[in-house]
Amino acid sequence: PGAFPTDIVNRGKWIDVTQNSTTGVITTSAPYTRRTPAYFDTDFNLKQAIHVTERQEASFDVTFTNLLNQHSVTAFNEQPDSGYSVNFLSPQTAGCGAVNKGYGINSNACWLPDGPAFYAGAMNAFNYTEAMNNSPLGSAGGGPITINSQYNKPYLYQLSRTIRFGFHYIF
Repeated sequence: PGAFPTDIVNRGKWIDVTQNSTTGVITTSAPYTRRTPAYFDTDFNLKQAIHVTERQEASFDVTFTNLLNQHSVTAFNEQPDSGYSVNFLSPQTAGCGAVNKGYGINSNACWLPDGPAFYAGAMNAFNYTEAMNNSPLGSAGGGPITINSQYNKPYLYQLSRTIRFGFHYIF
């Protein structure tokens, strides 16, 4: 909630989020299990050892990680709200509303400084679709938040090929 990616439906679960371009109303799908595509990481190592004397040995080696240079997706962007501080998804509870009134904010939206009230809201299930559609800090001071344009897009990829050379001398 607020400037940090959140896992709002459970680890390994995903929701599809769409926003009507005319009304701004946000709809979400039922949570479902989503996995990244399978990927293969082929590593290869060559080593040559040479005995210099009976007790001394020199060796050379080369290690190729991701030899075939594959670039599979390893993570998707999981943040449906924006990192912009006035446009984020936050649980809403009466406990947070009681704390916020002391700050002059007339809202049940939970903020990290709300302390225990925030954690009570964040650690329990809440209606995230309603929170997205009725954010006290949404566009124009209330209403739907703007969905992050990078949500559900590939975020991290498999590392590219690397080559490591080594020399060892044992004496």
